[in-house]
Amino acid sequence: QSANGTFSTQSNGDFSTMNLGFLIEAKKEGKAPALFIGGNADIIEQVYFSRTQKSLQYGKGYSLFALSFYTIDPIVFLLQAQYRFNLPKSFEDRNIHNGDVFILSPMIYFAINPYVSLNAGVKYQYQSRDKLNSSTISYAASSVGYVFGVAYEIKNRFIVFTDVETFNTLSYSSNAINLSFSYRI
Repeated sequence: QSANGTFSTQSNGDFSTMNLGFLIEAKKEGKAPALFIGGNADIIEQVYFSRTQKSLQYGKGYSLFALSFYTIDPIVFLLQAQYRFNLPKSFEDRNIHNGDVFILSPMIYFAINPYVSLNAGVKYQYQSRDKLNSSTISYAASSVGYVFGVAYEIKNRFIVFTDVETFNTLSYSSNAINLSFSYRI
């Protein structure tokens, strides 16, 4: 939705975000589920202020999360809760302030072999209102999306994750392919 209230379709095959984060094992899995806590910060984010105006923004988004899982071999049940807060982003005469977001995502992973697993899940999201130049452009809303993916352990402790996500909100529809690399220290 644009600032004047009209709707349009836009697709950008462009660089979006690079972030850096941490993950800490708070409790090992045993008779009870494992618990991890973590967070990340958007180091660089490319923000579109209009169809022709874009700007790199630095350190404007932060997330904290908790992740719990329980294994009944070869299936892993996973639950993740995340809270994301965003700082205002500015470029020339425009100011965008994306709403804060709460996400709750239950997932199921199925181990095909010791190196490959498939996953599927649901993603519930609540987002507070977005603002453009101090005017509300989208109101707080809840949405549900779906995630399907695969993980592959390339070498001991080095894993690549890829997933496809579809998500529809009152303000936008999103289809994304995500690629992540993880190295356990």
